[in-house]
Amino acid sequence: MSRQYTVTPPTTIGEAIVPLGHMPDVEFQILLEAVSGPRSFSLPKDAIEVLRKRLPAVAPSLTYLLGVLAFLYTQVDRVVELGEPYDSVVTKLADEVKAGDQPLLKERLSELLRQTEARDRFRKIRRLQSGFIPNAVGFSTFVDLRPDYGDSDVLSLRGLVKVIQLRITTDSDNAAEQRFVFQLNKDSLHELKKAIDRASEKLELLSSETLASLPIIEL
Repeated sequence: MSRQYTVTPPTTIGEAIVPLGHMPDVEFQILLEAVSGPRSFSLPKDAIEVLRKRLPAVAPSLTYLLGVLAFLYTQVDRVVELGEPYDSVVTKLADEVKAGDQPLLKERLSELLRQTEARDRFRKIRRLQSGFIPNAVGFSTFVDLRPDYGDSDVLSLRGLVKVIQLRITTDSDNAAEQRFVFQLNKDSLHELKKAIDRASEKLELLSSETLASLPIIEL
């Protein structure tokens, strides 16, 4: 029998995490291992695609599930910092999302949301990376051919002009800063590639140097 999937994404936190209680043990262990690594719940796109193939029970809504788990991890951690015992917080969470009658779901939430050094370190790194300005998170290009009809009253097709459009999406909360589109020609595309290559070289240089031996430059 083929597995039945829903088309629309989950609309509540409860809907997103309920499938955890129905996952086969093997799939749950795969998920637990994946989110216990250095990237925590923020897995790269290629890792998510691989994981989706290995987790058919939550494949359609996997990105939503990871996002919800990341949110819950932060919320649970904040409540625990206020002095509430971890197990009590997870029990309260299970009740709030109407999962109290699913002991397996509660048990799995407890495993997934437990504080770990790797997750805390990743969250700290994310804060440092975010800073105070939006991060570029998505890139796409569109190459177009635009006809040149000339400027005279009599139209004639004189040729085609190649145009490149570059779209950059960000993680900004401000709708006006979430997407930027730029137009490039072949020369500016070449300059962009040179700048990206140079940035990669700078990163490699930083990785190869012993930073502790370098002086702090003050003016």
